[in-house]
Amino acid sequence: MVRRLRLGLSNTQTPIAGLVAAAGPIKIVTDAGDLRVESSVTANGAHEILLETRDVAGADVIMEADVSTQGGHITILSTDDIQQAVTGDISSNGGDIFLQAINLDGKRHRTGNDS
Repeated sequence: MVRRLRLGLSNTQTPIAGLVAAAGPIKIVTDAGDLRVESSVTANGAHEILLETRDVAGADVIMEADVSTQGGHITILSTDDIQQAVTGDISSNGGDIFLQAINLDGKRHRTGNDS
């Protein structure tokens, strides 16, 4: 089951319409389940973005929309896989981009061509 990040204090389950931080970092961490980015996440200025799953059973970070910052660092950490759709660009104008998929199942996972 994929858990989706929701904003608001009601139980209406309204999906994120996108996050923009004019001043300050964006840090989104889940303790259970996958983290799905369905709408753009943007940090204006040189601010950091952190997207992280901490589920001990393994959870994916699923990128379906852009994640960008104007000079800050972007860190994406997953206890399983990081999946990136064609529409999920990750960009920073001068900052570092760090991706780590730990795969807590103990197996080494690889994608791509081994030639």
